[in-house]
Amino acid sequence: MFSQIEINTNGRIFFNYGDDYNVLQWGSANSLIAGNWYGLHVDFNGGSTGVRSSDINRYYSHFQFKLVNLSNGSVKDITSVGSWSHVNSSYGTTQDVGSYFYVGSYVTNTANRFKGQIASTVVTTLITGQSLSDDTEVAMILRNPIKWMTTYKIGNPWRKPNENTDYSSNFAMGSATGERGTKIWLMGDGTNDSSSNIASQVSSSNSVQYLQLNSASTTSVSIPGL
Repeated sequence: MFSQIEINTNGRIFFNYGDDYNVLQWGSANSLIAGNWYGLHVDFNGGSTGVRSSDINRYYSHFQFKLVNLSNGSVKDITSVGSWSHVNSSYGTTQDVGSYFYVGSYVTNTANRFKGQIASTVVTTLITGQSLSDDTEVAMILRNPIKWMTTYKIGNPWRKPNENTDYSSNFAMGSATGERGTKIWLMGDGTNDSSSNIASQVSSSNSVQYLQLNSASTTSVSIPGL
């Protein structure tokens, strides 16, 4: 089971969830404008993704896609301006996370590399029974990930991505705590970042949490409003 999100050469967003034989697919109707900065948020509520074709619309509804205006924090739901499709009728069910996580490229295939710049990447889990993030939280995740962590995560229950029970101990920065359920990579702006490794700011001294840069480098950018 894999999930992948990409932006094609025409600026449209595409999302895939499944495998080579059974997959849910979503594509945005509108294109992003080259040269602009965007905040893209994708979340999944953990519900089943198959296997009956009669429930396909319910499987689609477990995902939502939002764009954040980084200048003013406004949030736009883009699920409604896109379209879903699927391959085959056996979509599989929700499975544990157990693979690699790539940013900017899918493995080492140069044809699949993102042709642009990425300012930050945040990955996190929900605790069981929790609603998906509202627009206020979504905007903060994209515009100020560290403030989001201190506001929404630190001191609260958390969950590992490969478990369906919550930890009663509170989320905290540092090894063997919340770092297992949340990653914050600031692409050069974080503590212990270097040109070859980007430290997760949940536990910036833990090299196991580093995002390794291959055939990529950091550069200074200016994002209006930030």
